[in-house]
Amino acid sequence: MNFAENENSRILPNVQSPIIYFLMDGDEVVYVGQSKIGLARPYSHKDKKFTKIAIINCKESELDDKETEFIKKLSDIDIKLISS
Repeated sequence: MNFAENENSRILPNVQSPIIYFLMDGDEVVYVGQSKIGLARPYSHKDKKFTKIAIINCKESELDDKETEFIKKLSDIDIKLISS
């Protein structure tokens, strides 16, 4: 049997692969994090309000640098929006 992605289903990456994840409420990123064990970590955030999760696969050795990079980028965007 072949599986085809459609509006009711999604094909997800390997559950155990390292990822940078973005918890989102609509189109707004509310949290950036990293996980060495794939999607298990993002779903553990019971204290955050989010409607979807975006992910970027990366090497485990890159997790800290990439997480910091995205947090900085998002912080810069927030500062520009507040300053405008």
